[in-house]
Amino acid sequence: AAPGGNGIGGVINLLPKRAPNYDLNRITVGASHNDQRNVAADVARRFGENDEFGIRVNAAHHNGGTSIDDENAELNLFSVGMDYRGDRLRLSADMGYQNHQLDETRTNVSINGLTDVVPKAPDASKNWAQPWSYSNEEDVFGTFRAEYDLNDNVTAWAAYGLRRTDEDNSLANFTLQDARSGEGVMGRFDNAREDRVDTGEIGFRGNFDTGAVGHEWVVSYSYFQLETKNAFIGEFGERRLDSNLYNPVYYNRPGFGSGSATGTFFGNDLDSPKLTGRTKLNSFAIGDTLSFMDERLLLTLGARHQAIKVDNYSSDTESETAGVRTSYEDSEITPAAGAVFKVTDQVSLYANYIESLAQGDTAPGTGVINVGESLSPYVSEQKEVGVKYETGQLGLGLAYFTTSKPRAVIENNIFKESGEDEHKGVELTVYGKASDNVKVLGGVTWLDTEQKDTGNATIDGNEVIGVAEWQANLGAEWEVPYLDGLALDSLVTYTGSRYADDANTLKVDDWTTVDIGARYILAVGNQDLTFRARVHNLFDRDYWASVGGFPGNGYLALGAPRTVTLSATMDF
Repeated sequence: AAPGGNGIGGVINLLPKRAPNYDLNRITVGASHNDQRNVAADVARRFGENDEFGIRVNAAHHNGGTSIDDENAELNLFSVGMDYRGDRLRLSADMGYQNHQLDETRTNVSINGLTDVVPKAPDASKNWAQPWSYSNEEDVFGTFRAEYDLNDNVTAWAAYGLRRTDEDNSLANFTLQDARSGEGVMGRFDNAREDRVDTGEIGFRGNFDTGAVGHEWVVSYSYFQLETKNAFIGEFGERRLDSNLYNPVYYNRPGFGSGSATGTFFGNDLDSPKLTGRTKLNSFAIGDTLSFMDERLLLTLGARHQAIKVDNYSSDTESETAGVRTSYEDSEITPAAGAVFKVTDQVSLYANYIESLAQGDTAPGTGVINVGESLSPYVSEQKEVGVKYETGQLGLGLAYFTTSKPRAVIENNIFKESGEDEHKGVELTVYGKASDNVKVLGGVTWLDTEQKDTGNATIDGNEVIGVAEWQANLGAEWEVPYLDGLALDSLVTYTGSRYADDANTLKVDDWTTVDIGARYILAVGNQDLTFRARVHNLFDRDYWASVGGFPGNGYLALGAPRTVTLSATMDF
């Protein structure tokens, strides 16, 4: 969900592309059957006596309808990447601007209160969003990095990154009340948010030998700070809007009530949001990868001292809320270890273990007594063992992994921690060339999830909300023999059934989609003109693409319908 809890799908976030090792001129134009129009330019140059300077400019504009009825999207992007590559010094700067506007954009479906039936997925092109709803986001972002070789064995580096985001939206999120009929209600929700992110990093890396043992070491410090200003006003009382998931009802834009007695809830001034949260993370890390037996055995050992400080403030007063834990500060030393053994030139065995200090969840802005309360930070653990097989063309991987995190719930209108969610899984991956003309990329994942130590015997051992036991995808591209320049591709994606509640009574069906595409490269003089065609969701499957939330606050997200896109790219 986008910031502000509005349930809008993620905004495209295109980072600048580093200047390549060659000059580049590329123009792409495209369209889709739903009147989406696209144009993009990618221009790069290297210059200087030894091509030590590089610059790359990207610009893109997307505008028009989407595959969802009455939904419109516009994206404007401009980014610049620059670098310098000297004998010892390397510098780079990547900066960008993005403006993303969505009109009448379809929201998720809240399923609070459902106990026994999951709604049938409606027509994937159906749009229950109100005609006055919108979500706009504007971003400025950049990264700057410097590296210097102090000698042949030691390199120092420093980096800085930033993001400045303004978000503004007016929405009507849909809450389902009857899974069989599709009846539900909407309430207008307006939100304004400003994010200010700053990150920094400095470090040293190098290598040396102690007898027959090689060392590749690193020492680094990193810093992250996020400041959020937020304001909102919502209506879910006397001005609520009755609608239906399968036959939406559309209204003129309603006003808001005069106070909480009418069902109106609010925080802050939309025209001037106040500070509502600040998160600071500091990390000092040290590590060493030791190599033995002519680098057949690699052993990595490391540790981090992580510190986290979180302050959440009332959305009205920029002060902490009385009686609610809205701030905390904690630190932890966490280890990391990994090993790789090259059995042959093609087969490697590996294992790793890592811990990380993570920020606890924060209580939602409505529906609970302890609004804004921060749950305690926690140390997450991840373990993994696996084997990899790689030839000059094809690669295979098989891994077993485990991870866990605290479980957040709402009980008696109180947001709190209750036990943990544990994940265990096996993943098989394949990548590379299956033959001279066929490229493949895919994998299968089996996940065993469990709610543990919840304090409720009726749900202990149940599966975790929104996680499928089986997931798989396989993509292939076939370069057609005897037709130089033509390639056909396909992608099959499968996600198994998932539960939408902690009691495991709301089971969401599995789904499979098929995408197909074609690419043809035509030589025009000394230039290449590339045509592409693609069909997403070929069989127009209606399905719930994802399930999320936590007990008492779950949601469903509908997958996109069949979408046809065409594009042409000229390199010159």
